[in-house]
Amino acid sequence: MGLGDEKYLLLTTFRRNGDPVPTPVWVVALDDGDIGFWTGSGSGKVKRLAHTARVTVQPCNARGQVREGTPGG
Repeated sequence: MGLGDEKYLLLTTFRRNGDPVPTPVWVVALDDGDIGFWTGSGSGKVKRLAHTARVTVQPCNARGQVREGTPGG
């Protein structure tokens, strides 16, 4: 199963000081094979991504619990 088959991903962005901020996001597979999600332009995710593109993603449930059998799960 690839990430595009998942319903939720734990998107971890990073603060300027390097602290991780994990957030579950609902995702959709796009026609070109990319994965998309929507968030408000003023959200913390967007602010953190503006200063660093460093992220991690992991399959999870709607509450952000990483799925068993995946790295970190």
